[in-house]
Amino acid sequence: MKIAFYNWNELKDAQKERLLRRSQADLGPVMEQVRPIIEDVKKRGDEALKDYARKFDKADLDSIAVDEAEFERAEA
Repeated sequence: MKIAFYNWNELKDAQKERLLRRSQADLGPVMEQVRPIIEDVKKRGDEALKDYARKFDKADLDSIAVDEAEFERAEA
């Protein structure tokens, strides 16, 4: 499944309306796919997150800690 990212401020009104309608889609099939991942993260915590980062993002993480400066950059 591919995830699309949008910059809300750059969208035309018709695009915004389409995206807002899309939020009413049936997420049941998607939830069936992600439920085992959610349960694994609940059970194994950070180790599961690192495993999924490696599997899906090809990122080998030593830590998933984020400092305050990184949160501020993300918010900006």
